[in-house]
Amino acid sequence: MGVSTGAASFAAGGDTVTLGNRDLIFARAIERPEMPILAQVAIGQSEQGQVDLKSLGFETWPEMLAQSTMAYSKGANEAAMQIYAPSKPVPWRKIVTYSLHYDSAFLLAEGPAQGTVTMSWSLRGRWLAFLDGDATAGTVMTVLEASAVSIIDRPRDDARRELPRRAESCPELRKGFGSRRP
Repeated sequence: MGVSTGAASFAAGGDTVTLGNRDLIFARAIERPEMPILAQVAIGQSEQGQVDLKSLGFETWPEMLAQSTMAYSKGANEAAMQIYAPSKPVPWRKIVTYSLHYDSAFLLAEGPAQGTVTMSWSLRGRWLAFLDGDATAGTVMTVLEASAVSIIDRPRDDARRELPRRAESCPELRKGFGSRRP
């Protein structure tokens, strides 16, 4: 399922949250690093011995999944993930959150992958901070209040569909990561 330990986390109650693809194995990721695969989140429930797969609704490549990162908040019971998708001339970065409580994924922001993004939750999961920067454009810090972003239930099938956007209620993120303020 997962090809990056940076995109996996322990959740409340011993469960795990892992970004990956059900059919992806290490050998296939090495043999075909640019093979299109559906981005999925797996919730591993250790006590029940089962894994619940959720589609994020877009494709990525194994080599891009390996570079993805995750920040989990025990207080919010939510994971924020930085995921890359194929695009020309540079990969496309998507910041997606997955709420275990609401069983829903949301697109927070997206844009060209320029530089690095570091994410961190506040202690109780009320705030999510992004530090987005590169050497040529500078650095921008954005902080979102989790309660200011509405929860919208997402269909629970495996179909490819667009994620609901939390950025609609947050003007700072509407332009995505490709634009910087002076």
